[in-house]
Parts: sequence; structure tokens; C-alpha cells
Amino acid sequence: MTTQPSRRTKLSRRVRTLLPLLLVILLTLPALQPLWQPGLQQTDDGAHHLFRLFNLDLAQRSGYLGTRWLADEGFGYGFPVLNFYAPLGYYAGLIFHRLGAGLASTLEWTLAAGLLLAALAMYALAAELFNPWAGVLAAAVYTWAPYHLADAWTRGALGEHLAFVWLPLLLLALAKIGDQRLEIGDRGSSRGWWAVGWGGVSLAGLILTHNLTLILAAPVLLGWGALLLAFKSPTASARVTAAAQMAALVMLGVLLSAAFWLPALGEVKEVLAGQVTLDFDAWAAAELAPVARLVEARWDHLYTLAQQPPALHALPLAQAIVMLAGLTAGVWRWRRLSRSQRLLLALSVGLALFALFMQTTWSRPLWRSVPGLLLLQFPWRWQTLGVLTAALLAAYLAGDRGFVVSLQPNGHSHERAASLRRLAPLLVVLALLMPAALARLPWEPAVAPTTDTPLTDANVNRATLALYDFGRGLWLREHGNAWMFEYMPVWALPRRSDFFVSAGPAAATPPLTGVQATPGRQTPLEHRFQVNSPTAWTLQLHQFYFPGWQALVDGQPAAVQPTGPLALVGVDLPAGRHDVLLRFGLTPLRRAGWAITLLGLALTAALLWRMRPWPRPASIVAAGLLGLALLGGGLTLAARWTQPADGTPTAVHAQFGDEMALIGFTAPPAQAQSGQEVTLTWLALRRPTRDFKVFVHLVDSQGVTWAQHDGEPGFFFSPTTRWQAGEIVEDHHPLDFVASPPPGRYQLRVGLYDGASGQRLPVSSGGDEVVLAELELGR
Repeated sequence: MTTQPSRRTKLSRRVRTLLPLLLVILLTLPALQPLWQPGLQQTDDGAHHLFRLFNLDLAQRSGYLGTRWLADEGFGYGFPVLNFYAPLGYYAGLIFHRLGAGLASTLEWTLAAGLLLAALAMYALAAELFNPWAGVLAAAVYTWAPYHLADAWTRGALGEHLAFVWLPLLLLALAKIGDQRLEIGDRGSSRGWWAVGWGGVSLAGLILTHNLTLILAAPVLLGWGALLLAFKSPTASARVTAAAQMAALVMLGVLLSAAFWLPALGEVKEVLAGQVTLDFDAWAAAELAPVARLVEARWDHLYTLAQQPPALHALPLAQAIVMLAGLTAGVWRWRRLSRSQRLLLALSVGLALFALFMQTTWSRPLWRSVPGLLLLQFPWRWQTLGVLTAALLAAYLAGDRGFVVSLQPNGHSHERAASLRRLAPLLVVLALLMPAALARLPWEPAVAPTTDTPLTDANVNRATLALYDFGRGLWLREHGNAWMFEYMPVWALPRRSDFFVSAGPAAATPPLTGVQATPGRQTPLEHRFQVNSPTAWTLQLHQFYFPGWQALVDGQPAAVQPTGPLALVGVDLPAGRHDVLLRFGLTPLRRAGWAITLLGLALTAALLWRMRPWPRPASIVAAGLLGLALLGGGLTLAARWTQPADGTPTAVHAQFGDEMALIGFTAPPAQAQSGQEVTLTWLALRRPTRDFKVFVHLVDSQGVTWAQHDGEPGFFFSPTTRWQAGEIVEDHHPLDFVASPPPGRYQLRVGLYDGASGQRLPVSSGGDEVVLAELELGR
């Protein structure tokens, strides 16, 4: 007769399952300190990712679920950033923005989510290969390893940081595949095919999150897979099955991510990143460290160059002690270890030594000879493997059974006492790592680039983006940098260090005469115009040319080419009236990539369908991922309709001398607030002879100015001497109120003046300014 477990027994089992997970979360929370502090944490790369989120948000709110082209990057000329930089972290991160977080907060929440998800992924791996308590210990070390914290809170390396989530999952998938205890056709093989499915998704996730981490992951995955095939599979047939499933996992990951990697590899030669050449000897002398500096000689870890470490991101002393302790425990318990645990110990030691080796001067021959290795740029990125192996080695400290929870009223006191003793390794490890990790971890608010203004949710806008670009450009001009503006298209590269500064005075050239243009719907990826001209001319869009820009003239495809000194998007137009559409779309490589990805999705769906019924954990994870995707998509569509970022400018035709014409504008609503933008659309009639400044004033009936913005177009970084005849420029000006205006009627006035003399340009219709609109404020 079978007895049913009591309610208390069931509760005890649930606690045994949930308590380790809860403990992992609780141990991760102290590492999320920037979330509880005002402002954005200052990091090396945080501004890069913040403004990519800003650009992607604009594109999504203009009707595009995704984009490769970030139109406001590069001082408003646009860069194909997400054609080459893995985009998954940005799409996932924007879910926080759709839920109400500002963009600066969104970046921090995404970094925090990366720490938590990585801890849970490491727990899943170690709990499977050891026991739940080993999972807690490994997750704690994975979280508190200083380089992992540095990726989040001092480097702000969003993609690389999120890649920590995928590495344990890939090791776990390979372990599941390698565990072929049964022959082909029964449950052992089915278990392996399940791992193929979610392992392939994990590999695609890694590629789509941070493609360079794939270089770091290669020795991990190849080494683990080879060890499992050589020593774990019990029979030749099982070995063949496991090898086939591992190959299928790789194939599935490659197929699912092809929409990204295929055009990235095929089109990288079209941007600076594909043209960079390094002085290897100078690079090696600056970046590779002597062996004596590989391990820090002090207890507290030094995170930044300002803290003057002997070697940046050296192996922390506390982490090295934890690794040695784990190795000692593994060797001591060798006879009691399972075969998988023995293999993992050998792998961890080998990878830890290899990661250290790749940071030393001894590795020069490998860096010089292995293709693609220099794309990593910094040898200390191999500390990613140091963090991974530290967590895996720490699992050997947990003992055979780990911590046991019992809610039975009688007995088990010896079991609970033993469990409390098993807490000691976790407490010791935390006592070693947490003080060393936190002591010198800098907590300081980020400021807007080149200013002392705190960077917050409120000032993430185009003006701050222009300052960010200016900071990069200034560094390039003063110090040089092979990787600065790395996504700039090659056609514009001769101007890489000066495209955002004045080209200087120029002799007057004959202007375009009789050319008229009226802007239609404008989005970051699509620009419509109605034009009319008595002669043929070339329309130039104020965006860098890059493959994918397409033109339709009166509904028919027209050739697009790089035009002018800055290689802008250009299309030749015949005389007469025409409807022109310029848009950024697909190339043959991008279409092929999407076709391969769709094939991968179909194969994944077929595999999962065949594996029915699904295990409960898999069903929960799959439902969670699907729900997250639906939530993100639904919120994005809602933002598109409630907060649209596209629109059709109000048409106007006001010619300023023979230099340029104002052809459209977008004014703020009647409830205008300080900082809201007025967008002007200009048509250059020739290359302007001087650098002109634009003024936008909000004036009351008495002629008193209550809000204004004066400056060169593009927030000072698109000087008019860079404009060419036929170029159409979208120019944004935030209205800064000098005081709160009283209720009444106000005029929005615009004009141009010489930046040197202050003399205004005359308007062809008379006067020296144009009244764009009359606004009723406060009524």
C-alpha cells in the first residue's frame, strides 16, 4: 500500500527547492547598490549604451520594431551601430523603459538584471552538476567576483556583462547532451535533444548579446564538449549521438542568429571597424602584463586607472584564494567525485591557467598569429573566464550534500546541525570576496559629457547625445584613437576627425534656383519629400551613406550614392515635380540572414513540438520567455501609438539670402515646457560661405523673449560650412525658458545670423526673421 506524503512533507520539499533560489537572489541584492542611489552610475561605456537605447527608443516609437541604423548618432549623421554591435541587450532593456523607467534608470535596471540572471544561471549549472548548496556557493562567487562587478558598475559594458548569463547555460546544455547513459531512441537521447533546443537558443543569445564573448567562450565550449565526448559517453553509439547533438546545438545557434552575424561579417569592411590596423608591438607593450602582475598583491581590488593598479583588472587576491581553496577541495575529494565533476575540475583549472596566460607577455605569439583575436582589444577581457572558473571551483567547497532543510517536527536534528556546519564555506567565501569587491568599487554619479551636469532620466536627449559625440570627437582630435567612431562608414573616413567642426569660409558658388521642397512624413529611417525644380539637381540627405539606403522617385527605384565630401545619402533628380522617398532597408546579405534565421526558428519549433510533453521546468521557462517577448512587443506597440516620435513637419518656404531655405518645422504643443524641441528642416541652396547660427525665440506681444535657443545647427556640431547644395538638414533646438511665461499669445520666431559679426541674413519675403507659429500658453 502506497502512502501519500503529508502536507508538511510537501511543504518541506518546496522549501528545499525554493530556499536556494531565494538565497541566490538575496546574496545578489547587495551588488545592486547603484539602483538605490540617485542618478546614473559613472562608467566607462555607459554613455555608449545609454544613447543607443535612446536611438532605438526613437525608432520603435516611429513604427519600427527594430533597426540597424541609429539616425542621431555621429552628430546626427547616423551610424549603422546595430548592424555590427550585438543588439539583444538593448531590445531586452527597453522593456524597463516601456514599464515606466527613464532611459538612464533603464540602463541601470538592465545591468542589475544581468547580475541576477547570471547568478541564477550559474546556480542552475552547479546545482545540476553538484547539489543546490553548491549552486548557491557558485552563484555567490559568480556575482561577487570583482571583474563581473566591474563589467557592470565601472565599465558599464552592457553586452559583455549580459553575456555572463549565457556561459553557464551553454555548459549545462553540453553536460546534458554528454550524459548519454541510454542508447539511441530512448529517454537519454530525448534528454539530449531537449538540451539541443535550449542550448541552441542560448548560443544564439550569446551571439546576439556580445559577439566578441564568443571568442572567449570558444575554448570553454570546445574543451567541455571534447572532455564529455572522450570520457563521459559510455559507448561508441552514445558518443556518436552526443557528438551529433552538440553539432546540432551549434548549428541551431548559428542559424537563429544569422540575421545579425551574416550582414555584420559581410558588411564590416564598409565601416572603420573593418579597416583598423594596429601597431602590434606598441599594443603588446601597452596591454600585455608581466607574469608578476597577474595577481593583485593587495586585498582590496582596484577597478580603475585612476586608482593606479599595477595592472588593470588583474586577478583579485581574494578570488585567487577562493579558486585555490576550491581546487584543493576538489583534489581532496577526488575519489568521491562523479565523472562529470572530475572533468569539470580539470576543465576549470585548465581554463583558469589559460585565461591568465592570455594576459601575459608570454602570449604574444598567439595574439599575433590567431586571426580575429585582436578584436578583443584588451587582454584583461579573459578575466571573464577567470570569473567563470572561480565560480565552478567554489562549488567543490560545498560538500557532497550541501545544506538540508527539514520541517519535520521530530528527529533530523543531526541533519540540521550538519547543514549549519555546511554554511561555513559560503560564509567564508563571502567574507573573502565581498569586502575585497566593495572596498574600492567607486560609486559616483555620471555627468553629461564635457559638463558637470548630472546625467539623469530628465536630460537624456539629442542635446546630451551631441555632447557625448563631442567628447569622443575631442578625444580623437587631441589624442587619436584607432577605434573612435568605429561605425563610421568608410566613404566618410577622410573626415573622421573634422566632420563636426567648421570647414572654414568659402568662396560663393552659384545657388540652386527655383528648387522647392516640401517635407512629408519624417522618421529616423524614412524621409519623404515633394520637390519641384526647373533643372536637374542632387538631393542630399543629412545622413551618412551606407548600404541599405534606398530611394523611390515617383514610386520607382532610383540609384542612391555617397555624395559630397561627407559621403551623404544622395539621389539625382530630373527637372520637374517629384515625390521622393528615402529609406533605410535591407541588403541582399540582410535578407539572406533573415531567411536563415527564419529557417532556424522553424527547426527550433519543430524540435520542441516533437519533444512533447515538455518537462515542467522547461514549460515554465518557455512560458516566461514567451510572455516576456509578448509583453515587450505589446508595450512597444502601445508606446508607438501613445508617444509617437515621427511626424510630418508643417510646410513653410522662407529663403534666407542665397544660402538656404527653411522648408518645414515642428513646434511644441500649446502647453510648451522648457527643454521641448523645435525641429527645423533646412534646404541648402549652395555651400554656405560662412558659419551661420540659428535663433529660435518665443516672444510675447510686447516683444519680450521668454524662451530661446541660439546656436549652430546640430547643437553646434553641424556647421553650415559643411553643408552642400541640395542638402536637407533636420535641425533640433530645445526651447529654454528664462522664466515661467504668463498666460497669453506668443510668437515662435526663427532666423539666421553670422556667427562672427552677428549680422542677420535677410528673408527673401522681407525682414530678417520668420514667424513660424502663434501659440496660446497657459489657457
